Amino acid sequence: MLTIAILAGGTSSERDISLQSAKEVYKNLDLKKYKISFFDFPKEKQKFLEQYQRFELVLPIFHGLGGEDGTIQGFLKTLGIRYAFSGIAAHALAMNKYHTKIICAAAGIPVPEGVVIHKDDALPNTTLPVMVKPLHGGSSVGITLAHTEKELRENVTKAFFYESEVLLESHIQGDEYTVAILGNERPVALPVVAIHSSHEFFDREVKYADALAQEICPAPISEDLTNKLQAYAIQAHKTIGCRGISRSDFIVDAQGTMYFLELNTIPGLTAQSLFPKAAYVAGYSFATLLDKIIGLAQKE
Repeated sequence: MLTIAILAGGTSSERDISLQSAKEVYKNLDLKKYKISFFDFPKEKQKFLEQYQRFELVLPIFHGLGGEDGTIQGFLKTLGIRYAFSGIAAHALAMNKYHTKIICAAAGIPVPEGVVIHKDDALPNTTLPVMVKPLHGGSSVGITLAHTEKELRENVTKAFFYESEVLLESHIQGDEYTVAILGNERPVALPVVAIHSSHEFFDREVKYADALAQEICPAPISEDLTNKLQAYAIQAHKTIGCRGISRSDFIVDAQGTMYFLELNTIPGLTAQSLFPKAAYVAGYSFATLLDKIIGLAQKE
């Protein structure tokens, strides 16, 4: 029986989603295979440090800064504990939306144009509408769409509430898709998910309210588009240096041009999350998906 510690919670704006993901993971792990302990981190850090030597694997179920950015992974590596998902560098890189765009663009993956501004910077001349995104983090926290100069100023101010760097990104009008990836050196893409949002984009409210969006898997698109989206997602997974799992988000405009938006190194694992939905269509129950993730972690 494998002894596993689940670390979750954190201090980011995504703490609630982290705890929801961890709860779902805990509920679906096979207790005949695994002996599981749960730690609300960093509140129970000392408790974990008193016991860590007995754990064979850690599942760090964090979203956002302080947990999905390589911080926790560095902590676990220092302790000499094996952990699931990507390593320090991949987490740190993927957490920065702009750096991820630069690296992926260099690898030939098309991305929307964007610029980073700091708190004391003057607003640059920008073609409206424009997406306003806190530079780090996920779960669509703090992300807005500005149509006018007034909205841009207001939305940038709101984004600076979350952090001191903000990404202004060209708004691409089109259809949204996400592609889940499973694997280490030879990753495979799971079925593409199409996202039909009742809002202008897949914002935080829509993401966690079933009635506000349709998430269709497999996406009702051509085989050619499916293959291209999956190929780009695999390329992004490899380019960033991910292992275990990742999930890449895309938008496809009316001309059929694909744009990579961002990559999640620890995608949501709640009952409403996109990764488990894609895995289910691929033939994985939540329990078998977790078995696969644990198996991939043990190979590192």
